[in-house]
Amino acid sequence: MPSHANVHGWRADYAARCYAYAMDSGYGTEELYKLRNGSGKAYDKGALAFVSANLGHGPERYYTVCYNYLSYGKAEA
Repeated sequence: MPSHANVHGWRADYAARCYAYAMDSGYGTEELYKLRNGSGKAYDKGALAFVSANLGHGPERYYTVCYNYLSYGKAEA
């Protein structure tokens, strides 16, 4: 693997694709997790649990998924 590889960026892109897949595939619960950064953004908790599991985190790591992956650069879901 190249020393300049942006692994975090790859995981962010993967997280965004997983979130879109989860919403399209019925994993959404319509229960929202609202970001605490004043942006007004909110994500579906069911889809976040799916993304978290696919990234190897626990099922309720909403904060980690939102702030470290979905809000990272071009990975906006």
